[in-house]
Amino acid sequence: MDISMDMIAASRQLNPGCCHLQGGMCTMDAGTGCDLVFIHDAITYFKEPAALIKTGAACGI
Repeated sequence: MDISMDMIAASRQLNPGCCHLQGGMCTMDAGTGCDLVFIHDAITYFKEPAALIKTGAACGI
């Protein structure tokens, strides 16, 4: 998940077997849930624990 379509395109090249969604990680509704959420370096954007919890909820976890 990324806001940038350029970043999604880059991720599709590197991770062709993964689902890619466009949207903000704190506000996106990923549907019924995810088997795995890979946040990688985006975790450094969180300033408060509530933002991490909100992101988990947006991913259905």
